[in-house]
Order: sequence, then C-alpha cells, then structure tokens
Amino acid sequence: MHSRCCAPISAAIGALALAVTTEFYERLPAIARDVEELGLSPLASVAELLTRTALALRDDTVMQAAPDFRSNAH
Repeated sequence: MHSRCCAPISAAIGALALAVTTEFYERLPAIARDVEELGLSPLASVAELLTRTALALRDDTVMQAAPDFRSNAH
C-alpha cells in the first residue's frame, strides 16, 4: 500500500525535478549570451560570467534548486 500511495508523489517530484533542471540549463546559456553581447575581453568576460552565475545561484530559487535536484536523483 505504501508504494501505491507514494507513486503519484514520486512522479510529481520527478516532473518538478525535470522542469527545474531544464530551466536551469536554459538560464545558463542565456547568462553566457548576455555576457557575450557586452563585447568584453576574454578575461573580463569570464569574470562577468562567473559573477552573474554566482548571483543567479545566490538570488534565484530555480537556479538554487536545480543542482540540489540533480544531486538527489536516484
């Protein structure tokens, strides 16, 4: 009985994990594109990309959640 009642919950968690992870991997390239459009030097571009990525991971709950979902995947 326990497995039957938990199956919908597990499916919902799986769907949520997939959606969050997908969004995470769509946002990372968007950050990179935004930095590329600035036309900075290679070193300045890397610094800006790291800064923007760090801020996104700090401030954006979707960005924070995706690595957590990936690390807890079974």
